[in-house]
Parts: sequence; C-alpha cells; structure tokens
Amino acid sequence: MTAPVKHLSVADIEARIVEISAKQEEHSRRDLDAELRDVMRSGGDIDALENAHLDAERQSRRLRVERQALEADLPLAKKREGETLTRDKVDQHRKLAADAAKAVDRVVSAWEAFVSALDAWDELRRRSATLTDEAWSISQSNGVEMPTMGKFTSERIKALAPQTHHDIVDRLAAAEGQHQVGFGVQGYRVDS
Repeated sequence: MTAPVKHLSVADIEARIVEISAKQEEHSRRDLDAELRDVMRSGGDIDALENAHLDAERQSRRLRVERQALEADLPLAKKREGETLTRDKVDQHRKLAADAAKAVDRVVSAWEAFVSALDAWDELRRRSATLTDEAWSISQSNGVEMPTMGKFTSERIKALAPQTHHDIVDRLAAAEGQHQVGFGVQGYRVDS
C-alpha cells in the first residue's frame, strides 16, 4: 500500500516520477519475445516466463497509471506547498509590520529631537552673531580691542551635511516608495 498521492510533497512526487521513469525505461528495453524464444530454445519453463511477463506488464501498467496520477497532482501539490509557504511569509510580514510601526515612531521622535536640536543650534548661532556684531560696534566706537568672538561654527556638524543629503533625504523619500515584485503589489502602510 502506498501513501495517497494527495499527501505527498512536491519533492516526493518529483523523486517518485524520476524513479518510475527509470523503471519504465528499464522495462521498455526488455525484449519479451526474445526472452520467450530463448526459453523455448533452451527448453525452460515457458509458463513461468509468461507469468513473469504478465507480472512485468502488470507492474508497467501500474507504474504508468501511478505516474499519471503523480503528474496530475504535481501542480496541486505545488499549490498546497505554495499556500503553506506564503502563509508563513504573511505571518512573518505581520510580525515585521508591528516592529515597523514602532520604528516609525522612533524615527519621528528622533527627527523631532533632531530638528529641535538644530533649531537650538541655529538660535545659538544667531545669538552669537548678534553678540559679535554688538561687541564689534562697541570696540570700534570705544577704541577697545575686539575680543575673540564670532558666529559659532562646528566642523562636526558640517561633516554631517553630505550624510544628511545622501542618507537621510534619500531614506525619508524612500518611505513612500513602492516595492514592485509583481502586478498589483503595493506598499504596505504601517501608519495612518
């Protein structure tokens, strides 16, 4: 008794088809008439050979029908396995969606903190420029030496500019980008 075809995996079906093909090829190479002639010439048991031939033909028919059943079920098995694998991907995607929503919250929060820090930096720069201008005016009108002052600058912040343009801008713009893998596949919004 063999397992029902509908319970076999794609790999099992394909392996069995290969196995059956080999057996069918082996059977097709047999020359049953030549075997019968040889037994008749040698005076062997013709009935036993004919029974063996009938058994071989029965096996060949069984293999042919089994192969047809396997080949008919192969697309169904692929679909069954595909549905199972797809469900697994959907489950993984759902778990990622929850993490993605949390990541969006962190990005937005970090962005707001970043913009707030930039605003504070800009305000400090504006105030340092105003104070420098006022000190310059006082030093010029009162004949005093101009102290070391100036509008605040930062090499570390300046070094961020290329990264900002190529990394942050591109990444933020990509947040709405579509992922094309096939007809009708859209982006999956993780927030409202």
